[in-house]
Amino acid sequence: MAALVFANLSLQRQRDMFDRLFSKVVVRCGTYVTSHTRCRQSMSQTTTIYGPPVNTSIPNVDCTLQTCSLLQGPFTYVPSLGGNAFFAALFGLLIAVQLILGLYYRTVGFTIGMITGLILEMVGYASRIAMHFNPFPSTPFLMYAETVSR
Repeated sequence: MAALVFANLSLQRQRDMFDRLFSKVVVRCGTYVTSHTRCRQSMSQTTTIYGPPVNTSIPNVDCTLQTCSLLQGPFTYVPSLGGNAFFAALFGLLIAVQLILGLYYRTVGFTIGMITGLILEMVGYASRIAMHFNPFPSTPFLMYAETVSR
């Protein structure tokens, strides 16, 4: 039903809806920004994301936030350090809790499976912490994509 409604809209209206839904990322002024949307005058405290232009002369592996646009990285944002550190620590704590409960209730197979899954979650969030400092290399992204999203 939603696809039929979307198909009946004019092309300009579809573009406006797409921009509102997907491409407006609002952050504080002065930080690196990722999308191609315009800065609104009514938002004096915030702005949309602009950064250096796409730099094709530098390989993505050698990019930094000062030399390349975030559009060249796997994400169009810099992953949060605090949130990812919190989840990595939380899954580390859950490993200890699961190990204690597994030994107490003698559920070896279940405990091994749970601890393996929790370790993979920790690796995924640790790779997002690495992407906070340099979001351009593909190795941390692949580690994140293969461990957290499974």
